[in-house]
Amino acid sequence: MTGSSLHKEMTNLQNKHSRVEQENSLLRVEKSHLVEHISQLHKQIAEKNAEIRRMQGHVDSLCSDMDSLKLRRDLDDSSDKEAWQQLSNISHSVEKLAAGMSLH
Repeated sequence: MTGSSLHKEMTNLQNKHSRVEQENSLLRVEKSHLVEHISQLHKQIAEKNAEIRRMQGHVDSLCSDMDSLKLRRDLDDSSDKEAWQQLSNISHSVEKLAAGMSLH
């Protein structure tokens, strides 16, 4: 190889090295941005998980309230039935008493 061809080869290698270094630098910057983006996504996931836990607690509380209201309604219905039955019994007793009094 001549001095000229060695110089040319050296220049080509230096240019190639420079391009690789530049590409490496760009890849490092891109990696840094991606790492930051992933960090933000992890934070968002943690926030959403916390929100899900809060909402599940709220749903559980609402279900408990609904169960309590159903129980109260059932007790009220039962009390109402009993009261109406007692009123019906009293009414029948009054009718019998009135019928018995009218016979005398």
